[in-house]
Amino acid sequence: WTLFANGEPWDLLNGGATSYYGSRIFQTNRAFLTEDGPIAPRTLGLTLSRHIAGGLHEDIDISNHSGKAVRFNLEIALRGDFADIFEVKSKRIVRRGRITTVWNDSRQQWRLSYRNRDFSREVLVTAKPTGSRTVYANGRLTLEVSLNPDETWHCCLLYDLFDGATKYAAPKDCLGSG
Repeated sequence: WTLFANGEPWDLLNGGATSYYGSRIFQTNRAFLTEDGPIAPRTLGLTLSRHIAGGLHEDIDISNHSGKAVRFNLEIALRGDFADIFEVKSKRIVRRGRITTVWNDSRQQWRLSYRNRDFSREVLVTAKPTGSRTVYANGRLTLEVSLNPDETWHCCLLYDLFDGATKYAAPKDCLGSG
């Protein structure tokens, strides 16, 4: 997956493991246009925190370091495959089975499913943004971000994993809480 601000990718500043089960990545914005005018580069900070405990919990925090209010769309482009690790290493991937995606607007959930004969796997991503709803279109989750100066916006993405028989639920707490 990839993050965008009104279609522009973010620039990596730094990142790494914070523990055996977690990581944190720091990014900043490129210049981009909004309905309210341009947003200068390096005025927004994006922190992506991830931790695994069964499923995966991601926290997206965006801070406005400019002197003016900003409003834009945070886009998360989601794609997935279920290629065999040995095929990936050999660079000879053979597509098998069927991959489908479904968006459930009332639950704010994106489901990626893979089926190949009696083998199945699924990833269920639940979006929990602060103060807005998520929209899914064209392979992207889109969330409206509105920030006053020195304000921070937060969104949790919960990834529940299914191996055909067992559900591995995402941790409910944000990294560093609880």
